[in-house]
Amino acid sequence: MLPTRPTAAGEGQRQLGLGDHEPIADRQSVLRHASSVPRSRRRRHGLEPWVRWWGACRPQRRPSSGWPAPNGIEAEVEVDEALQLALAAAEEASHAIRTRLSSAGLPLAAARAKGGDGDVVTELDEAAEAAIIHRLREGSPGVPITSEEAGAETSPGHGEGRGDGDVREWRWLVDPLDGTNNLVVGLPLVAVSIALVVDGEPRVGVVRDIVAGSVTTAVAGRGAHRDGRALSLGPPPPMERATVSWIQGHAVADADAATAVRRRLEDRCRRVLTTWAPALDWSLLASGGTSGLVLVDSEPEDLAAGLLCAREAGAAVLDADGGEVRAVGQADRLVAAHPELAPVLVPLVAA
Repeated sequence: MLPTRPTAAGEGQRQLGLGDHEPIADRQSVLRHASSVPRSRRRRHGLEPWVRWWGACRPQRRPSSGWPAPNGIEAEVEVDEALQLALAAAEEASHAIRTRLSSAGLPLAAARAKGGDGDVVTELDEAAEAAIIHRLREGSPGVPITSEEAGAETSPGHGEGRGDGDVREWRWLVDPLDGTNNLVVGLPLVAVSIALVVDGEPRVGVVRDIVAGSVTTAVAGRGAHRDGRALSLGPPPPMERATVSWIQGHAVADADAATAVRRRLEDRCRRVLTTWAPALDWSLLASGGTSGLVLVDSEPEDLAAGLLCAREAGAAVLDADGGEVRAVGQADRLVAAHPELAPVLVPLVAA
C-alpha cells in the first residue's frame, strides 16, 4: 500500500500539489519538489515534518557533479537515478553494437590485438564505449569512469561525505563489450556491464545480454532482478552435480597455479563452464543457471556489476581464505555460490 502524507500539512501539502487525502504515488518527483522549497518556507508552511517523513531532509547537491549528494545522505532518489542512467547507457551501447553486427558475427580479421596478453578489441567495443561514456557524463557529470578500453579517469574529488571531513569516491566501472573474443568468432555470448561503485563496493549493477536482450540488475540492499523478475538462489546441488563457471583474466599472474585450481574443480564438479564473458557468468549464477563461480585475476570492470547481481540474489562471495568479498580488487581469487556451497569451493581455490 502506498503511504499517505503526514496528517498536519495544510498549506504546505497544497504547495506540493497534493490533495488532502491523495496517496503519494511518485516518490522521486515529490522528493525533488520538497527539496526545492527553502527550509524556512518548509518550516513556516508545515513541510519540514513531511520531508523528514520521507527521510530526505533536503539533500544538498554539488552543482558540478549533479549527484551523488556529498552530505552523507544517500537518498533513494539518487540510487534510482543511477540505475535508470546505467540502464539507458547499456541500451544505447547494445543498440550501437546490434546496428553494426551481422548475423554471422565479425570475421577474426576485424579484431586488433590489445596489449601483450592475447586480448583483442574491435570497432564495436569502441562504439559501445563511446555511447556509454557520453550518456554517463551527461547524466552524472563529475563522477569518474573506468572503462575497459579508455582506462580510468582521475577522480575530481566529488563524492559522498562521511561526516569526518573525508570523501568517498564514486566511480562508474564499465565493460562496454564483454565477450569480444566470442564476437570475433561469431559466438553470441556478449554483454554490456555497467556498475556504480563507492570506494570499490558496487551499489548499482546492470548486465545486458546483447543477443538475448535480457537485462539483469541489482541495487545494493534491494535485491537483483532479471527483466523485472526478482531473483533468488534455490538450494544448491551436491558438488558432483554442480555446474561452476570459470573466469580467468587475460593477464593471470600465475598461469600454472590457475590451471591447478581448474583441474581440482573439474575433478569435483559435473561441469566447469568457460564462456569468456564474465558478466554473463555472474548473471547466470544470479538467475540459477549455474551453481557457482570461481574467478582468478579478473579485471574490476568485468566483475563489479555481476558480483552485485549475484550477491543480491543470495550468493555468498568469498576469497580464498573464506572471507567475505564486498569490493572489487579485494581479492585476486574468489568463489561465489549459494551460502551452503561456497565454503565447499573455497579449499579448491586456495593456493
